[in-house]
Amino acid sequence: MASSPFIRPDFSRFQRVLRKVTKGLYYHILEKPLSSDCRVLVNPTIKPREVPVLIEKLQAKGNRLEFQAADEYDVFKFMFRIGNDSRTEWLMRFYDWAVFHSWTLPSNETTPVLGRGW
Repeated sequence: MASSPFIRPDFSRFQRVLRKVTKGLYYHILEKPLSSDCRVLVNPTIKPREVPVLIEKLQAKGNRLEFQAADEYDVFKFMFRIGNDSRTEWLMRFYDWAVFHSWTLPSNETTPVLGRGW
């Protein structure tokens, strides 16, 4: 019986990279760096069936946004919501396939439940 190649993802690396991407997007959109007293939280394990629910939640909070292309080849797209006090929420999609969810909030706040934002 032949087996397919298998790679076990290192989620800590995914999270580290996605935190940096989130900080970069924050800077790109708001034209200022994320405050050092804020944290970036990442959920690197979004299931395909959860994506429409997350998009609906972002749009229901006052944004009628669609994914925006961040490069000329449409490899990376993102959607975001900006709240108060450095609170932001991001959906990032790579190759129209892999979706990741991140958010920023003040460091002194309790960590929200993954997938629920604030």
